[in-house]
Amino acid sequence: MMCRTRKGEEERLYEGKLEWIKETIKLSKYLINQPAANRNK
Repeated sequence: MMCRTRKGEEERLYEGKLEWIKETIKLSKYLINQPAANRNK
C-alpha cells in the first residue's frame, strides 16, 4: 500500500515537472524569438 501511494506521488511530481519543462521551453522560445523579431524590423 505504501509503495502504491508513493508511486502515485512520484507520477504526480513527474507530471508537474513535465508541465514546468513545457512552460520553460515556451518561455525560452519566446525570449529567443524576441531579439530576432526586433532585429528584423
